[in-house]
Amino acid sequence: TGKPSLVLEKIQFALKGLTLARPGAEQPLLHLASMQIADARFDLSGHELVVPSLRLSHGSVAAGIDQNGKLDWQFLNRAGDAGGKDKTAEGQAAKPWHVKLNGVHVEDVSVQYRDHSRELPFAVNAQSLGTEFSASFDSGPEPGQVSIHDLKVSLSQIALTAEKTEKPMLALDHLT
Repeated sequence: TGKPSLVLEKIQFALKGLTLARPGAEQPLLHLASMQIADARFDLSGHELVVPSLRLSHGSVAAGIDQNGKLDWQFLNRAGDAGGKDKTAEGQAAKPWHVKLNGVHVEDVSVQYRDHSRELPFAVNAQSLGTEFSASFDSGPEPGQVSIHDLKVSLSQIALTAEKTEKPMLALDHLT
């Protein structure tokens, strides 16, 4: 029936200076100095992506919740998408995708989280995040299934601060 077929093997990919920001925002939601993918495999007809090595380094990630409880990353949803199911043709569900990340390494990424939905708004900041893990994602007719394995996390210079205060309520040098 003429289904498209494309298989790419041993994909090598490097990206420098990736930034993701909301239009008009003061600070980006994500900035990475370096992103590298090694030996990946993409199979269009099989709906599979396997990434043996993904390295993200030197950057920052920020997330915030506004007074109404809305996460600032939600702008990434497709317009009009309220979690509906993808369709390939009228009444026909899309074939599920399988994504495997076998070796994710994150190094020297600062983390900022702000929550304005609470009675006492607060922020959590970490100067540096390092992590290693493997993950898989399976999409389908129901919400996708995400699995994370062999998770190792290291955070340094962590501070929990109430809004409009300078001194942290809690500060930690290192957390593993």
